[in-house]
Amino acid sequence: MSVRPAPALHLIIRGDDAGATHGTNDALLACARAGLVRNIGVMACAPAFDHAALLFREPPPGVVLGLHATVTSEWVSSLRWGPVLPRSAVCTLLEPDGTFLRSTQTLHEQADHNQIIAEVRAQIHKARAAGLCLTYLDTHMAFTWLPGMKTRLHELALEEGLVPDQAGTGIHQRLPNATVTSSDPGVEFRSRIEAAAPGDYVAVFHPAFFDNDAMLMRRSDSCDPDAVGRQRAAEATFLTDPATATWLRDRGIVSSVYS
Repeated sequence: MSVRPAPALHLIIRGDDAGATHGTNDALLACARAGLVRNIGVMACAPAFDHAALLFREPPPGVVLGLHATVTSEWVSSLRWGPVLPRSAVCTLLEPDGTFLRSTQTLHEQADHNQIIAEVRAQIHKARAAGLCLTYLDTHMAFTWLPGMKTRLHELALEEGLVPDQAGTGIHQRLPNATVTSSDPGVEFRSRIEAAAPGDYVAVFHPAFFDNDAMLMRRSDSCDPDAVGRQRAAEATFLTDPATATWLRDRGIVSSVYS
């Protein structure tokens, strides 16, 4: 009698925010070379995009790129970004200084959804014009909760020949919350993996090296201005540690790509 193999846990490990800072780009490249981060989301409107394009026109073997669709700019510092399209074409998405709104809630309150779709399409075209081969489409700060936006982005992805990130639909779902709370991303990641039933999952990280730009990643509600930068540096360390890959391999889990 043949034995049916046990159901598998398939895992896409995604690194977001390429283009945000040089330290983010360098950390993502290091994580990709280490073999775990095989999906890298690029922000075509962010200040270090040209540097990201230079690094990832020829990504490491087995790594795919996505457009990390961006219509918000969250940091309360000089680390800000705005649209690819002319300001007049996307005026409902902008702060008075021409940068994107800081929250998806404000986006929900005032944004013209047609302007969102037009801007995302322009970002796809800018990334391709820079020589990047895009495979998938996902969103920065998860603005897919806006009414009807998930469907419109799904349709846009298909029109542009991209795989849509479908987290929350049963395909490419997010890993469960960690059963152990820790500031160590490795502890939380292993806890989330151990809590997951067999299925298809996405684990999203934002690795960055801790530099002057990382210190500009500041939230308005944070009492520690360096907290985000240090957390992202910890993710970079965790994702480049050979022990992380060994831990996954021992459990039969392979890092996959959007396809």
